[in-house]
Amino acid sequence: MEVVSIPKDNLTIDGKKLFDSFISKLDLSTKVEFDFIDDVTIDDANEKRIVTDIKSIFNSIAQKINDKFKLLNEDAD
Repeated sequence: MEVVSIPKDNLTIDGKKLFDSFISKLDLSTKVEFDFIDDVTIDDANEKRIVTDIKSIFNSIAQKINDKFKLLNEDAD
């Protein structure tokens, strides 16, 4: 499992680390999915909204990759 942390103090993503950890290692023979580990210390409503937005962006990226390379769900034939 690869992990990319997004610091709470500035909510920035290290693009090189993201590329090196995920994009450069994509296995385009299987469906792309991201798992998220929530930080329980995030309790501010605005911070939670930002986290939700970031998750949505990552899920959208995964969906576009899956669509582009015709990577199907595991339960599809």
